[in-house]
Amino acid sequence: MMNKQDIQNSMDENTKKQSLEAMRIMVEKDKVVSEKLMGLLKKEAAVIKQKNYDSLNDILSKKAPLLDQLKHHADIRRRWLASLFKMTTETHWKAFMESFDQPEIANQWDEVNRNINRCKELNEINGLLISRGQKTYEQLLFLLKGGNRQSDIYTAKGSKQSIRAYGTVAKA
Repeated sequence: MMNKQDIQNSMDENTKKQSLEAMRIMVEKDKVVSEKLMGLLKKEAAVIKQKNYDSLNDILSKKAPLLDQLKHHADIRRRWLASLFKMTTETHWKAFMESFDQPEIANQWDEVNRNINRCKELNEINGLLISRGQKTYEQLLFLLKGGNRQSDIYTAKGSKQSIRAYGTVAKA
């Protein structure tokens, strides 16, 4: 991989200035977008916990453009690195950023990555909450339909025993 000096020497002064400014703007935008996305994911969790599903569509419609913007910037970075170095890894992006000796941009980029990782965690949690809600709903629906299923329980001696669970609530 190229070192800082090699990276800087591979660009003319105009390209360096344009690259630095474009990188600064992109990282700032990604920071703002990732913070907005994190806020929406926190709201989504609250909405799911409150079972206020009418508000969920509004949140989902706001999340989609934010995700699209982050993806668009990732595509731009990939093409940018490919045009400069023929390599598009995170390591190359870090080296490219560090070659400009702009710690505030590197710090913002680290914050963007922390935000995105937190967004992934929140999204997984929200997915689990939705899954749990769906399972509860399915169980209630099953009971209301009066279904039965085979269940295993453990006896006092620790062995498994199959029983039938009947869920008939009422008959007309």
